[in-house]
Amino acid sequence: MLRLIATSLCLRCQSAAALSLHIRPCATLIPAENQQTVEALYDLSVDIQKVRKLNSWVLHQSPAYTKEVVDLLKDLGGLGPCHCPDPHSSP
Repeated sequence: MLRLIATSLCLRCQSAAALSLHIRPCATLIPAENQQTVEALYDLSVDIQKVRKLNSWVLHQSPAYTKEVVDLLKDLGGLGPCHCPDPHSSP
């Protein structure tokens, strides 16, 4: 009887030790925001609060290549003044 109790206790201790190796901490470490990315997006009039709410991971990427994307869009003609028709004018 004593041997059975000792064996079950040893097995319980071994399984508890094995479980403790696989347990993840409750709090995860969140990397700091990439300040260069935040400043570059701010300079482009991007709503940083909306980015933080919807896709905050974007602000943690390093490097983010924001300047390169802006230059590429400028070369393609994607940035510049809006050429929208005036809704009040007749065609």
